[in-house]
Amino acid sequence: MKAKRSSFIQRLRRDPDFREEVRRLILTDELLALPARVESLRAEMHEEFRRVWEVIGQLAEAQRRTEVRVEELAEAQRRTEVRVEELAEAQRRTEVRVEELAEAQRKTEARLESLAARVEELAEAQKRTEAQVALLRKDLGRLANIVGMSVEEEAGDVAGGIFRRRGFELLEGPWAIELDGDLDVVFRVRRDDEAPFYVLIEAKLRLHEADVRKWSEKLGDPAFQERLRAQGIEGRAVPYAYGMRVYKGAVEAGIDLGIGIMGPDGELAAPKKFIDIG
Repeated sequence: MKAKRSSFIQRLRRDPDFREEVRRLILTDELLALPARVESLRAEMHEEFRRVWEVIGQLAEAQRRTEVRVEELAEAQRRTEVRVEELAEAQRRTEVRVEELAEAQRKTEARLESLAARVEELAEAQKRTEAQVALLRKDLGRLANIVGMSVEEEAGDVAGGIFRRRGFELLEGPWAIELDGDLDVVFRVRRDDEAPFYVLIEAKLRLHEADVRKWSEKLGDPAFQERLRAQGIEGRAVPYAYGMRVYKGAVEAGIDLGIGIMGPDGELAAPKKFIDIG
């Protein structure tokens, strides 16, 4: 055991990489970072002392000039004595200042002693913060799912009401379907003896012009239509875009592209033509 200990100590002294690995295993990241922080504080103290010595040097220079002045005023004894008293007062103030600097040094040392404890407290607070952020992300994810389902249900209800009022029979749906996030609600309708067709609805919480144009591009994409057919959606279909909040540009884009636009209050723009998924 003693030989192993000696070998271990020798390897620590000889191998810097091994010594660094052992240090990282024993010390926490916060403690490893402590020397850098102490070095930063040491640099700050060094700068503070530099300024102090600069002030002291200025005081020494002032003292030298005073002595020259005392020599020049040697013949005027009275004035010299007054000046000496002034210099004595300056000396007392200097001593007070030096004592203040000593007290500041003691406070700095006390701050350094408490730094390690403070670093540990901050590390623990960081862990708690990260745990809280993780919980918050989970809550936001659940909330996004709830909002998404609510928008889809609202889109299905509004569209179903519109087609029922126009005399259409709902043959299938509405049901939710997801194709890489491109389509949210689908149902199939028929009126009298007319051929049935599908209603395809892209549902958004906020419907912008860019959403409508992107939806139009997807509808014309052969790969997207193939995914629709894989879900059993074939034949004629009319496209709609729904938003809980619909912006003016979205309505204008729908009119321009022939895509129906719906909001909570009903249809804002009617689709101009069928698309063929064949």
